[in-house]
Amino acid sequence: MSDYNRGNNTANGAGANTKVEALNEILSLEYAAFHQYTQHSLLVQGLDRYDFKPFFEEQAEGSYKHALLIGSKVVSYGGVPVIEAGPIEQSTDLLQMLEQDLAMERKLRDAYINAIPLAEADNDVPLRFLLEKQAYNEQEDVEELEKYLSKERIVLQELDIPDTGSQAI
Repeated sequence: MSDYNRGNNTANGAGANTKVEALNEILSLEYAAFHQYTQHSLLVQGLDRYDFKPFFEEQAEGSYKHALLIGSKVVSYGGVPVIEAGPIEQSTDLLQMLEQDLAMERKLRDAYINAIPLAEADNDVPLRFLLEKQAYNEQEDVEELEKYLSKERIVLQELDIPDTGSQAI
């Protein structure tokens, strides 16, 4: 029971500065993702625009909401949220845009995962939950972008299903 946090606020504990630094690193990446997705929504052209402009806009909105969440958490730990965005990639080629966004989502996922031990060090369950939830959300984005970029086709194996004239995907 000695590891149990008895409802005490760990925000001003010994690890608060380290948490603020890690959260600010994540925040700068969320800002970068917001700007990168926004830029991609503006630059996507041709027939791809119809499908991908809304996708990029939705992703930008998600990154904006994540930035607000993380920035608020920084303040709750007594820190000042950074205002600088991390590196932003640009392209006018859809495949390059998607590859750039995949790289960004992987960085974000890894940053969230790398911060989890900071929450575990003093049994800061709310922060650990937030970081794990965000890491999961970023992993979903990674997997979706990997599907967009996949060169492999899924082939359904024919089992004891009668031929109805349908074709493989």
